[in-house]
Amino acid sequence: MYDTVDSFIAYIARVEGLSPNTVTAYGSRLERFAAWCEREDIDAFAADVRTIRRYLAELSREQVAPRTLAAHLSAIRSLYRWMAAEGIVEGDVASAIASPKLPRDLPGVLTTHQVEALLKTPDTSTPAGLRDAAMLELLYASGARISELAALNVESIAWSERTLRLWGKGSKERIVPLYR
Repeated sequence: MYDTVDSFIAYIARVEGLSPNTVTAYGSRLERFAAWCEREDIDAFAADVRTIRRYLAELSREQVAPRTLAAHLSAIRSLYRWMAAEGIVEGDVASAIASPKLPRDLPGVLTTHQVEALLKTPDTSTPAGLRDAAMLELLYASGARISELAALNVESIAWSERTLRLWGKGSKERIVPLYR
């Protein structure tokens, strides 16, 4: 099973273009599933709905959070869908399993005072402090993700149009205004 997981991980990285963080997360979740199958003496290629539910129940007994359980199930579903498409297994057994219900919490919001304090944190008398201040202001003004900010380079800025080209999840491009 480990070789199949490795082939799947290579596929999602190369063909589906998933982010490196997603690929790494899928890899660790699927390696854990493969190790469990090996430990339980289960043929992962002949797994059925009950087998996968047993694995998720074990994770639940280990007090894995519902969101993490859903992430494990998502990785397993993707693997079995790919294996079925590749003719490695017959049918996609994992698609029949419902995801756990997840609460839809709203994200926390900083107060105006907290934002002002955060923006004043960098020491702007140093080059690193100026960089940090610019990064914080850009995050605040544009709604950019940390990964988008980390991937920025000078060519991403259209100075004359005062816009910034960001590459987000799924390699989607978006253009945001660049404020003074």
